[in-house]
Amino acid sequence: MQKAEANLNRASADAESYYASHGTYVGLGDPRTGLHLLDPGLDSGVSTVVVTSERFCLKSVEGHATAWLEGPAGTATDTKPSDCS
Repeated sequence: MQKAEANLNRASADAESYYASHGTYVGLGDPRTGLHLLDPGLDSGVSTVVVTSERFCLKSVEGHATAWLEGPAGTATDTKPSDCS
């Protein structure tokens, strides 16, 4: 679980950098412009679940562990937030 949470903390920082550059989180999940282009070293188990102009939800899967992070300013957790549907 710790690796999945660490992946999300790294991805969340990347999401904030993306927002600072673009003024929106829209596009964060796009492989041509989003997280994995911004941070090629980001674990491939990290994915975007929900992205709007003002918020995002990320998911990280490591083996049997799944962690979620709703941002901005969220904390990684093993419980899926209700807004991450």
